[in-house]
Formats: sequence, structure tokens, C-alpha cells
Amino acid sequence: MLKQLKHPFPAIALVILFGFGLYRWLPEHFGHKLTIPVPENLDTLEPQLKAYIQEQLEWARESSDDPNRQAVLGMAYAVNKLWVPAILAFKNIIEIAPNEPHGYLYYAVSSQEAGNTDQAVEVLLQLNSKFPNFAPGFYRMGEILLKANRPEEADAAFKQLRKLAPDQWRGYTGSGDSMLRRNQFAEAVPVLEKAVTLAPQIKTAHYLLGVAYQNLGRIQEAERELLLGVNAVMSPMPDDWSKRAPQHMKRLQDQLDMAMYRHQRGQIALSIEMLKEALQWNPTNLTVLRNMALAYSDFGKPQKSYELLSQALELDPNYLPAHIILTSVCLHLEKDEEAMKHADKAIELSPDSADAYLAKADVMTVLENQEETLALLKTAAEKDPENPYTQLEIGDLMMEMGGQIDASRKHFEAAATLDPYNISVLSRRVELELRAGKPTSAQKLIETESVRFKGHQGWPKLVQRIETFLGNQEE
Repeated sequence: MLKQLKHPFPAIALVILFGFGLYRWLPEHFGHKLTIPVPENLDTLEPQLKAYIQEQLEWARESSDDPNRQAVLGMAYAVNKLWVPAILAFKNIIEIAPNEPHGYLYYAVSSQEAGNTDQAVEVLLQLNSKFPNFAPGFYRMGEILLKANRPEEADAAFKQLRKLAPDQWRGYTGSGDSMLRRNQFAEAVPVLEKAVTLAPQIKTAHYLLGVAYQNLGRIQEAERELLLGVNAVMSPMPDDWSKRAPQHMKRLQDQLDMAMYRHQRGQIALSIEMLKEALQWNPTNLTVLRNMALAYSDFGKPQKSYELLSQALELDPNYLPAHIILTSVCLHLEKDEEAMKHADKAIELSPDSADAYLAKADVMTVLENQEETLALLKTAAEKDPENPYTQLEIGDLMMEMGGQIDASRKHFEAAATLDPYNISVLSRRVELELRAGKPTSAQKLIETESVRFKGHQGWPKLVQRIETFLGNQEE
């Protein structure tokens, strides 16, 4: 039997520089001692990372011929971008556990990240020959060859990936990308459409499909897909070594990024736990204090958020993010006067910051001063004219203040221009026309936007709103 890895961690899917992984059970006993790789810059690493690597080194040295320990050490290096010792650790695994494909896989990944593409390709050729049914090997080969501008060879790897894992969208995006790079736009379309069907939430698939449509002159479809693919980030194909990497993340920036990733996906409790660990090693880091305060605020604990932000201001009384966030936190704690002080301080510190004016607008909303709220929102829109949500807030407030229909329409249309695929914007525009007594205009909006929004989960409710309105009129 194979031995369980040290430091268990709940499995989660990651969107990070490369896919790491869950360590398999590996054979434990081999006949000779191996050299344990040590980073040359060990003494200059961040304190938390240094302590963690030293802990893993001590554990690995207790049984240097144990491939399980070499795997843990190698992944600890790789997750923290210590590529040279990672290469040596994975090379050790190949020597002592030649039938473990992940050793080859991460030897290749580390080699590529270290800048040795030729070595990475050579190792992957060995891997794919020795383990022809190991899909992650063909995925990595395809990705490396794409980066090396060898699209025809990359496509061959992705085609094999599609055979081995027909439900894996990365095989289709990889093939589609390789076709686009060879100007095979028509051929790429059905492949990329398959990727979108398999994973409609993946922005990369939409973006690549948009590029194909654009080059074929299918402009309206291209616009839709390119907008759906804005800010696409390619997530690597997971493998059996990809789910326990977070336990090794000890670089501060990586911890902050992962905590934010979890926060944005509603895993706020996990985000807080990661930030707690980061704060233990970085008790005066303003970014850690800010991010943890935001997490506690969204977790329904404004008092804890208040305490952390107060601590940040003790370190730096002019720390702008703390004043902006404290404005909202104080409002939740019914400290309206203090909220106003923080909002005013934020504007004083950064008179060109739209967020500072939005913070004060929140205070004025609580104080029921609509005129001042509107003036602040308009100033925020001037400071950040690309923010569609400010335009929505202005439009909503104008409707609430006395049915300023034409002015509200102007701001809702501005929001639609900035964010054409936001169904909340369309809902506001439809509601505005209904309130103005123009159901025909509302129906026309629905007809015009049906191509864009018909598949959205909020679409039936929007259509029903118009039907209900018309039905009430007939009565």
C-alpha cells in the first residue's frame, strides 16, 4: 500500500499559474538514499515560506528514498515557484517510482517554468509514450507546444486529449486555438462551439470562438462571444496531483490571491482562515488587514472588520482603503457620524477617487439626503466614467426622486453601453418604459435584446413582467 501524504487539505479547483496536485499513494521503500534538493536562496525567502520549506526538508530527510516525501517536497517547491529544486525532486521520483506518471508530468511543468522548453517537451514525449492513456500528459504537451508557436504539433496532442477525455473542454479550446493560429477559422468554429457547449461558463472558449467568428465576418456573433470572453484566464487541466496544492502556498502574494479567489466564490470562511495564517506572519501588513476586514464585513461581522481597519489606521492614519471601507462598516454599526468622518477623509486624501465619493453617497443615502446623494454619484461618475453601476445608481435615484424619466433613461442607456450583457441593466430599462406608460417601447427592447439575453436565467421573469403589465392594463 502507498502512504498518505502529509498535511491533508480539502480538494478545490484552482485558476492559478499552473495546475498542481493531489499526491498519489506511492511505494515507500527503495534501496538507496537520494539527494534532497535545497533552494540556493533558502535564507532569503519570506519568513513563513522559509519556515515551511525547512519543515518539509526535515521531513524528507528522514526517509530520502520515499517517493511520497519527494512528491510533497517537490510540490512545495513548485507551488512557491522554486523551480530548480522542484525539477530535482520530481527527477528523483522518476528514478525511484518510474511507473508514476505524475513525476514525469511535473518534471516537465517545472522544466518549462524554469525556461527549458526543450527539456519539457522531451520529458512529455517519454511520458506520453510510456503512459498513452494519461490525458494530462497530452494536455501539457499541447499547451507547451502552443507557447512554443508549434500549433500543428499542439493540435495533434489536443486531438489525442479529446479522444481520451471527450468531455474535457480544454481539448477543444486547445485544438481551436491551434487552428486559429494557422488561420483555419472555419474549421475552428465547430470545435470551439463544442467547447462552449461543454463549458458555457468558461470565458476562454467564448473568446476564442469570438475570434473565429470575427475572422469569418460574423460580426454580431463575434461581438457577443468576445464580450462573454472578456478577462479570460486559462485554467490548467486538473490531475490527481492538483487538489492539495493550496496547503503549500506560503508566499504572501499567493495567499492573498487565493483568499480573494475564495472570497469571490462565496467561500468566505475559508478565505478568512487563509488570511489569519498570513496575518500571523505579517501582523503589520496593511493589505492583509484590509482584505481580512472585507472578508469579515461580507461574513456579517462588521465589528471584527471595524477592529482590523482601526488597527490599519494606527499603522497608517492616511490609508485610503481603510477609510473607504470603514465608511460602510460604520454605517452597519450605526455609527453615522464616524462614517461621515471617514468618507470626508477619503475625499480629502484622494479627491480623484470615485470610490471616495461613492462612500460618502452611501452615508447621504442613510441620512436620506437625496439631492446630496445624487450630486456625489454624479461626481463619482465623472471620476470613473467606465463604471456602469454608478450610472445605474444615478438612474434609480432619479426615478425615485420624482420620475425624472428622460434623465434616468440617459443613465440607463449609458450603463447598457458600458455593460451590454448585464441583464440588470436591461431590466431597469424595461421597468423605466413601463413606468413611463410606454409598454410598446418596453416590448421593442425585449425583441431587440432577445438574441443577447434569451438564454439568461433572468429572461423569463423579464418577459413575464411585461405580460403581467399588459394584462393589468387590459383589465
